[in-house]
Amino acid sequence: MIFVEQASTSGQLVMIGKTRDSVYRNALQPLMNPEIFEDLALQVDYNPGAPTARIFGRLIQLHGALRVPEDCVIDSACSHGLSGQDVWRGCRCRAECHLGQPSVVFDVPVGYGDQPGHTKDSGGNARFEVNASGNSVHRATVFFTSALQLGSTSADLGGSSGVVISIKNATMAPTTNPTGGGILYVESGALKYRGSSGTVSVIAPA
Repeated sequence: MIFVEQASTSGQLVMIGKTRDSVYRNALQPLMNPEIFEDLALQVDYNPGAPTARIFGRLIQLHGALRVPEDCVIDSACSHGLSGQDVWRGCRCRAECHLGQPSVVFDVPVGYGDQPGHTKDSGGNARFEVNASGNSVHRATVFFTSALQLGSTSADLGGSSGVVISIKNATMAPTTNPTGGGILYVESGALKYRGSSGTVSVIAPA
């Protein structure tokens, strides 16, 4: 704060840390704490996530020095009021932007396990996972508030809208019996069910 107060009024002032969030957590957040800096804390103005801050009214540019390498290990507590951990462990990760839409890509290097991405609840229980094969694993209730299309990435809803389910024909109908449950599928447009004893029932004809 002394540096900012005494800095030349020409040129720009820059704060650099490992990441922009680390600048906030390790520098700006303590400076904004009135229990530490009393009235001086009022001279620091910053909204978490913003690229700039103001100290004594001077505009400060915030920059993260980290450029995520191909194999990255980043452990940092979440900011922006979130709880838990924002963790990237031993994964090849990169953020890309296509037509203005951000995306996050997870790749799993050999030797780093089989869970490139997962989310946990407040109790630390895994609720959603993406495994090494790219399969999504849901361990909690899944809510759909619109149509559900199975078997295609193109909606085939027959002109309907709202909460409907469309199921494409099975590439191959089941040939063995499921264990401890049943299989619901569509064959030649007919909705069928095969139970654990091998009985195939036509629920609705084509």
